Amino acid sequence: MENKLFRKRKEIEKTIFIIFILIFLYTFTFPVIKYIKLKLEINKIEYEIVNYKDKIEDLKKKIDFYKSDDGVERWIKENFKFIREGERIYIFKEKNVD
Repeated sequence: MENKLFRKRKEIEKTIFIIFILIFLYTFTFPVIKYIKLKLEINKIEYEIVNYKDKIEDLKKKIDFYKSDDGVERWIKENFKFIREGERIYIFKEKNVD
């Protein structure tokens, strides 16, 4: 009888210990996992910010160029095929490869 009670008590202690360990692991690992996910998301957003800053810089350079006389002249030449006196336009046609 005493042996059965001792075994039962040991089983209960093991179960309580396992539950305690599981609760501890859950409370410890859940915030760590959440932190890692947030850190990855922050890194992704920082990467996107850098890319957008580069795109903004490129667009600012294009705006500055097209505000200049050379930019306006280039835009007119490209879109309306205008040329200055003495300039030539070369038009290249693609060959049909059948």
